[in-house]
Amino acid sequence: GTAVFLLVKPIERWRIVLGKLIVAVGLSIALVAPASFIAGAILGPGGTGISGGVGAAVGTAIGATVYATVFFALSLVTGRALAIGLVYVLVWEGVLAGLLEGVAALSIRQYTLAITAAISTPGPTDPALLDPLVALVLSVVAVAVAALVAVRRLSSYEIGQAGD
Repeated sequence: GTAVFLLVKPIERWRIVLGKLIVAVGLSIALVAPASFIAGAILGPGGTGISGGVGAAVGTAIGATVYATVFFALSLVTGRALAIGLVYVLVWEGVLAGLLEGVAALSIRQYTLAITAAISTPGPTDPALLDPLVALVLSVVAVAVAALVAVRRLSSYEIGQAGD
């Protein structure tokens, strides 16, 4: 009911999207970053300790931000966002990104892994991972494009009448 209430008010659509994204991203980060920090500090490669925890927390926070923004935009574009999101995560992220090298540039999971590895273990990183700077830039681009899609889709959204 709140979506209809917000859409009939003269509120700029970018403000609605920004508010929803702040809540979604904030909750996502609040749920995953502390657990990732603890796991990274305990299980980090080579016993990295605090740097492993910080790397894991920052990497998953960035990943959560990108996932939340992309899936929020997807939910505005299609009524089948959950199904498409599951296919993306299972097929694209789970299978194809690991098998095909070029697909890593379009994989949020690969962005997260590259950023996490760069922070956890400074110095040379695994050559199979994306360059951390590239991963960070692609993460920012993905968030910006998804937010723009969400604003444009919400701007063109029309509320129908009961008989439509």
